[in-house]
Amino acid sequence: MVKKSYILVCGGSACEASKADAIYESFKKILEDEGLKNDVQVVKTGCFGFCEKGPIVKILPEEEFYVEVKPEDAEEIVHETIIKGRPVPRLLYKDKDLKVDPKADKFDMNKIGFYQKQFRMRKLSHSLDQTESSTR
Repeated sequence: MVKKSYILVCGGSACEASKADAIYESFKKILEDEGLKNDVQVVKTGCFGFCEKGPIVKILPEEEFYVEVKPEDAEEIVHETIIKGRPVPRLLYKDKDLKVDPKADKFDMNKIGFYQKQFRMRKLSHSLDQTESSTR
């Protein structure tokens, strides 16, 4: 089943230490209570790499990038962003040097200075190694 929205909750160690698991569980409960569990999937991700601003929650396809989220923020995020399609301004990442086009449809987290200084790599699956060794 294709979901209409995804709620990505950082599952990195710093975010976990700041109650990311409680945030994840809060989203699941609220979506269940609102009858949205079949339309919205909550996903615990790997580290977003921006630990100082965690816990981080990203909403897709809206591309909302929320920082310093607390378990009690989950209800407001569901009601405002998921149901009404509006961001929660107090949770949005703010950077005085961030150059964002106000007419752009989506927020690009790669425009955050912190991410511009990083080279992000995806870890290859170990199945590639298994395939390669089995052909030798």
